[in-house]
Formats: sequence, C-alpha cells, structure tokens
Amino acid sequence: MPAYNEEEGIYNTVKDFLNQEVVDEVIVVDNNSKDNTAKEAKSAGAIVYFEPKQGYGYAVQKAFRMALTRKADIIVNTESDSTFLGRDVYKLLPYLEDVDMVCGSRTHKVLVDKNAKMGPFLWWGNFALAKLLQFLYGSCQFTDIQCSLRAIRRNELKKIMPYLNEGGSTFLTQMTILAINKRLDIIEVPINYSERVGQSKITSTTFKSLIVGFKIIASLFKHKIMRGQ
Repeated sequence: MPAYNEEEGIYNTVKDFLNQEVVDEVIVVDNNSKDNTAKEAKSAGAIVYFEPKQGYGYAVQKAFRMALTRKADIIVNTESDSTFLGRDVYKLLPYLEDVDMVCGSRTHKVLVDKNAKMGPFLWWGNFALAKLLQFLYGSCQFTDIQCSLRAIRRNELKKIMPYLNEGGSTFLTQMTILAINKRLDIIEVPINYSERVGQSKITSTTFKSLIVGFKIIASLFKHKIMRGQ
C-alpha cells in the first residue's frame, strides 16, 4: 500500500486486508505524508517503510522491493484509501494457478459503488486507454489500465523489477507493459470499487484526470517505440 496523507482511511484499510486469512503481512510505504498516516498504519498492524522520492510509482517500487525481501510467494498491490475490499483478494488468487499476474477491473458497474470516483468520464477514459494498450501491444483483453488492485507471483515480479522506474501516475501502465514484454500471462477479473476515504491525489478534478490520461498515452507510445528499437 503506497500512502500519502491517508490517515483518514488507512487504519480500516490495513485491518480489512489483515483480516483476510490468506494475507500474511501488509506493507505500507509512507511517501512523505504530513499527517498521521504512518502512525495509523502501524497501529493497525502494518509494516511501515518510508520513501523520500515523491510519487505514486516510487512508493510502490519501494513496497515491492521490501516485499521481495520477505517470504511471500504472491504480492498484492492495493490502495490505502478503502476503495478496494480485502475480500476481493480471493477473486485474484485462484487465477494465479494458471497465469502470472491478475489485474482487477473496475468497469463492471454492478460492482462499483454509486459514490465511487468512477463516473462516465473516468470509466470511458480508462476503457479507451486499456483498448489502446491492447491494440499497441497485442496483449490479452484489457478494460481498466489503471486499476491498482493486482496480484503477481514473486518470481514474475523479480523479472520486471529491475526495469520499473516510472515514479508518477504512469507506473501501473509501465508495470503492465513490462509484464507483457516479459511474456507474463495476464488476466483481468471484476472487482468491487468503493467510495474513497479522504481526497484523491491524482484524479481529484477533471483537469487532473485529463493530464493523467495524456501522460498514460505518452507512456504507451514511448514504450512501444523503445520496444521496437
């Protein structure tokens, strides 16, 4: 769990995931929070690390590096704002018997809370970006390129870890592209998406969402060009 100023929701989020029988540990990476994020995470039972380089991607990279120093065979990335449910881990795990990485999809409206930040603009934007990735890379079917709830096998994470270097909001896109390039088998599964606790840092306004969208498009083409060299 990367975390930046998430004191409002992180305690319950950590508890929710730790309450799942299959979850051994929760790692939280505090990314320069100015509130009590780290304290709340520790009190809920998380193992807390600090990442000084500001950015979502840098925080997740730190979490992955720390996870690889421990014994877990499967690493799950999620958020610290209560948007994802701990019980949805059970939706991801069965597919890892046949594939290397399982990504959640927030495009099934019956599973999206009415107050969740997934209105028509973001829904169609995510879907369009996912289809662009699918077209450019000839990968499996994608519907949600930016869903951060995903599970990956330890050995497969080690294959892409040396190449993960994007520190901002395009990190998940890069992770998916690297997994495709390394010929990992990937699948999407529908997951629940709830109203976040606290304020969004990346898509709090339509303008910010547009900026993120353009950055993702640029990242998709950049990696495509690099792949062809």
